[in-house]
Formats: sequence, C-alpha cells, structure tokens
Amino acid sequence: MNKPSLNRSAIEQLDKLGLAPDTHQVALACALLWTFRTNTDVHRLLALTGLASSAGKAFTAGDVKSATQKLRESGLLVDEPSRATTFHLVDALRAPLYRQLLETHPGSTLAQLIADLDHFDPSRSTYYWPTASVPTTIAYVRARFYSGAPSEELSHLKNVLSRSMEWSQIMVKAILLPFDGPSFERIEPLWRSRLAYQAVATLCLYWAPEYLSIAEWAGNQLRHHPEDLSDDLCLTLGDLAVQRGDSDLLHAALPELEDGLAAGLRAAALVAEGRWADGQAAFEAALKQRKSEIGGTKNLLPLSFAWLYPLSLLAQSTPRHLELARRFCAGEAGKRDPSPHDSWGRWVHAIDVRLGKTSINRTVFTPVGEPQVRWTLDALWAILLAAWLGREMIAEADPQVPATEWRPTIHFLRQRLQSCRLQAPLRLLDGCEAVLDGGEPPAGFFVAGAAEKWREVLIALQALGGNQPASAGGESSRLLWELDIGRHGDLLGVRPLEQKRGQRAAWGRPRALSLARIAGNEQLASCDAKVARALRPERGYRNRYYVDLAAAIVALVGHPCIVLANAPEQFVELSEAAPELELLRQGERFVMRVEPPLRPVGDQNGYYAMDADQRREAEALRLLTLVQDGPQRLRLVRFTPAQQQAIQLVSGRFSVPADAADAAAELAKTLHALTAHFQVHADSAQATRQVASDSRLRAELSPVGDDLALRLVVAPLGADGPRLPVAAGRLRLMAVLDGETVGTERDLTAERRHLEAVLDALPFLDSSDGVS
Repeated sequence: MNKPSLNRSAIEQLDKLGLAPDTHQVALACALLWTFRTNTDVHRLLALTGLASSAGKAFTAGDVKSATQKLRESGLLVDEPSRATTFHLVDALRAPLYRQLLETHPGSTLAQLIADLDHFDPSRSTYYWPTASVPTTIAYVRARFYSGAPSEELSHLKNVLSRSMEWSQIMVKAILLPFDGPSFERIEPLWRSRLAYQAVATLCLYWAPEYLSIAEWAGNQLRHHPEDLSDDLCLTLGDLAVQRGDSDLLHAALPELEDGLAAGLRAAALVAEGRWADGQAAFEAALKQRKSEIGGTKNLLPLSFAWLYPLSLLAQSTPRHLELARRFCAGEAGKRDPSPHDSWGRWVHAIDVRLGKTSINRTVFTPVGEPQVRWTLDALWAILLAAWLGREMIAEADPQVPATEWRPTIHFLRQRLQSCRLQAPLRLLDGCEAVLDGGEPPAGFFVAGAAEKWREVLIALQALGGNQPASAGGESSRLLWELDIGRHGDLLGVRPLEQKRGQRAAWGRPRALSLARIAGNEQLASCDAKVARALRPERGYRNRYYVDLAAAIVALVGHPCIVLANAPEQFVELSEAAPELELLRQGERFVMRVEPPLRPVGDQNGYYAMDADQRREAEALRLLTLVQDGPQRLRLVRFTPAQQQAIQLVSGRFSVPADAADAAAELAKTLHALTAHFQVHADSAQATRQVASDSRLRAELSPVGDDLALRLVVAPLGADGPRLPVAAGRLRLMAVLDGETVGTERDLTAERRHLEAVLDALPFLDSSDGVS
C-alpha cells in the first residue's frame, strides 16, 4: 500500500502568502494539523508528507523550530494559554493555507496523513473511535468533511465518534469555528445544510455572535442558490429574519413553505410588529397545524420564537387571554404548577400574580450575580415579566431597586443583541428598561403605561363575576364545642366539651372530652356527627386523633352549642357570610378595601417543616376568618379563590383615578361583577335592580346563658338580605339575592329616627355594643 504524501510540485506553484518557501511548507503542515500542536508534531507530519526544505533535504527539528519562531515573531501563531509548547496558526493564515491544501490534494490524502501521524486506521474500527487524541480527531474530521466525503461515510464517522467524544464540540472546533465559506462549500450538500442549520439555530436561540459569519454565508446562499438549501435551514433563516425584523429575508426564506413551522414564523413576525390579536390568531392556527403534523401537545414550535405567543396574550391583558397564556406556558413546562424558578414556570407565576391567584415571589424576578452564566433568552424573559408586573410589584420597598439590579444584565444582553443585529428582542429590552426606570413604555409596547394599570386590574376584577361561589355547608348530656380565636380572627383550636345535667336538671360544668370517644361514635346527634367527620387519625397511632380545624369550623355553622374559650358560659351563634368590599374615595382616587382582610402567609420556615396534610390545613385555615359581631354572634368568612384573586388585585398601591374619563362606568361594572362574591358598600355603585330601602328595625333574640339577648339591626334589602348595624355604614348597598344583583340607597336618617324612638320608649335596651 502506497503511503500518502503531499504534491511537492503543486505546492511549489502556490502563492506563498508573503512567507519564505520553507516557512510556507511548515505553515502548511500547521494548517493541516489545524488546532494546538507542538513542534514535534509538525516535524513528524512533515516527514510523512515527503516535503523537503529549500536545500533539498528533509526538514529537521531545528528547521521546524526556526520556521515556527519566525511565524511567532510575525504574530502569526496563537499559543495555548495552559501549555506554552503548543500553538496553532492565526485564523487569517490557517484558513487560506488549508484551502491551498484542499485545492492541490483531492480525495482522502489529507485525512490519511493525519491518521498515519497518530498511527490509527479508522477503517478498521466499526464501533469505537480508535484514538483518544482530541487534536488528532479534530484534524481528521476536518480533512474528511472538507475533502467532500459522501454522506454515508460522514454519518458512520459521527456514529463511531459519538461513542467516545462529544460530537458537537468536535464539529465546532473542526468545521464551524473559525468559519471559512469557500472551504465549507466543499462539504457534501446534505451535511453542509445540516451544519449551517445548527449554527444559525444556535445564533437564534443563544444570540451567539461567533456564528454570524455562517448566518451571512447562508443568507447569501439563499439569495443566489436557494435550491441548494434544505427546508430546515430556510426555516431557521426565517427565524433569524423575524428577530432582525427583516421582512425581505423572511419572504425569501419562506416562499413556498406552508407547514406549521412556517406558519409559526409568520405569526411570530406579526407579534414582533406589535399586531397582538393578529399574531395570536396566527399562532393558534400554526399550533393546531403542528399538532396535526407531529402529534403531542408541547414543544410544537422552537423556543427561539414560541415565547412570542404568550407575549401576544400578555399584551392584550384580559383575564381570558392571561388564562390562555398560562395554559400554554404550563404545557410547555410539562407541569400544571411548575416551579417559578424554571423558565416557563416564571411565566406561569407572573400570570398567577397578575390574576391575583398567588402572592409574588420576588426572588423569581431578580438577576443572577454574573449575567454571562445565565441563558440569554431566560434572562430576557425574566426582564420582560418584571416589567409587565411593574417595578412597584416586584420591588420589596424601593421601586428603583429592580432597575438598578437588572442594569448589568440589560447591558450584557444589549451588547449580545447588537452584535447579532437582532432588532426585535432589542426593542423589547429597551422598552423594559424604560418601564423599570419608571418611564413610559414606547408606543405599541406589550406593557401598559403606569396611568393605565388601574384599567387592567378592573378588567380582571370584572371577570370574577362569572364565577359564583359555592355554598358552605330532655338529654342527660350534650356536646359543646369550644372555639379558640386569635386576635386577627384566626381559628386556633376547636375542643369538644361534655356537659351533663345535675340532680336538679341544671347543666353542670363542661369538661374536656377525649377525641377518641367521639370518633366513630354512631350515637352522636346529627349536628355533632358532622363535626366528628373532621377528626383525623394521627399518623403512627391507632387510637389518637386531631381536629382538622378548617373542616370542623365549616361543620359547626348553625350548631346550637358553641362557646368561646374566653366566655365558656355563653353560647354563640355561628353563621357564614361573604366578606365586605367597600369603595372609598381618598382625595382624587378611589380605593377598595375588603373586610375582614385576608391574612398573609405565615412563617415560611415553619411552613416547609410541615408535612403535606399539615400544609393543606394551614393554607385552608389562612382562608378562614371569624368575626365577632357581638357577645353571642360569630360570623365565619371563607375566602373563595375568586375572592382571593380580587383581594390580591386590589392590594398594595392599586387605586383608580377619580377624574379618568370612563372610571365611573368601569367601576360600576366592576362592583356589579363583585356582588356575586362580596357584600358591596359603595356610594357610587348601581345594581341591576334598585329597590326601596327598608329602614325599619328588626329585633333578633338569642339565648345568652339563662337570659335572652335582643339585638336591633336593619335589613335594607329585606328579610333575605344582609343584617347591618343601625344608622352606620355606607349609603349604597348591593348584594345578590336569588341570582339577581339588587341594590338600594339606605336612609340613615330614618334608621336613626327609628332607633331613637325605640330607645326613648325602652331605655333599658340602650347598650354600647348594640345588644341588650
């Protein structure tokens, strides 16, 4: 078998590129080795090539050392930082030299020289790659690809090599970087398009400027030889066109493509132009088409532009659009409730915060210490969502903090986007920076201005009107249930007591009763059996129980024998009612206040120390508040998901400008929607049907120990409406009665007059707490 060698006569005719003949031949050997190698490697390769010095003799080690020293002195060598003895030629020299080798040595000559240098035979290995040398592998792969090896051989090379080394890294160092267009065109067409596609896709997804030259080459090929480009490469160039805002490139890349990916790119272009509704409709059609093409429900479109779909929905800001965006992002995350620290989970968390479904986790919207270590698109998403929520929302105290914290990351991303000439995400980044700095967003931006934030909150509140709240729910001894209530209305404990009759038929002193005697007792009265179903067995014990407080308090509504821990001798009446929402005018703005307030989440450290059942009960208890309306009246307020959303939306700095053109109309619609969930008190509200207020007093009797308590109240909406203190509260009242929103305007003067008349006739009824 003949040993391969270089064509000396052809090399002598080559342009020396300003180098001396001997130095030129040494440089050719360095170019063939391509990556970092030693003088010894160069000398050994020259011996294999058959090249001779100008003296007609084989190159000696001294000749090689002298030539490389001249190259180094001319600034034509790059030394490896970690190993001073290894080097390669600068890109400006090794690329043209490699082209000279390709032009004068077709076929497998160059690759075989590399194999002989490291004493391995690729043809004899069918499973594992026969050398562990990465530099040799890089040089061999480059020679085989650029020599025009057929697709089948290159695919086999990939399969074998991938079992031992990282194929993508080998390809980057051997083929893609540094990029040389004329040499790249020698690669077999299928693999050429595949490699160009991977490079342009990396540029689009990671904003990697080192692949710009490949993108420019591919764009030039699209203009002059579009028939040579694969559909995948055309689609990726379309992605690049969308991010650059280059409509000409987009039209050239997608002239005849009608699949789901092409439709998705056209939708992305609409969103990039700020045409939110058109882009949404186009995206949904593209997603439907992709689903029919490939099946599945997630990852239907590439990440590099799929995020523009939820962005178009966030820009429209209605609850319906936000729910669509949440569903899409959760689907992409693969979880119904993904971690807010994950990329798609951050979108879900931001939407839930805007809808009032959860409180904000501010750490989700803070930058990492070094912007370079974070995926660029993920960093942009975090900035977009932070600006969309608003700097007041994501700031702990000072609204200026988010802009200061994000400034280094924004600067880093801007440099990357500018170097890649990606104008569409750059415009979004600039707009977000303006919003975080406290300025107004540019025209057509997906974030509303600060002056319009109130409108988005009111729209979200109005949407809650579509969801109706669910309804709650002569013996010798009896069960009493003692409630321990905290100062904020939180339920601290429910304890069963047993009370027995004495010899004179009088009830004796209540005594504590074991939960084990109640659990499973089929002889309990029906009202007590309901509460007994809230007992839970303690884990690890056969006969020990605890009370599920959230379930027990609901079962106790309407129970005849309830006492308070601080007044065990007095029965109280427990009823359930909706929270009250009051619209107040403070200066030039309207604010909303909910009574009783929803308690905040407690100590997080203690929360995570609980097991799943304990966490569930703790969260359920947080949504319950007990309000004492008198010594014998107790009101249970359970906050439904819709009420929680409303409270989250109106909390903080939310207010409505009183002088806004349509503020009154929007407020009226909002209050009308909220009557399904709250007792609404507002001087400016109008109900579906107005009725005359009933100013008559109502006397309610209830037992207090051995006595009777009389309470004077008014029911402005009639017997089915809420009871209110006499001559106190707002003028206007709205409530839902039999599915209809009914409102009235109270006559507080008439109520006061009736109360004074009763007290004048029966002065012993006068009491500071309204009960005698």
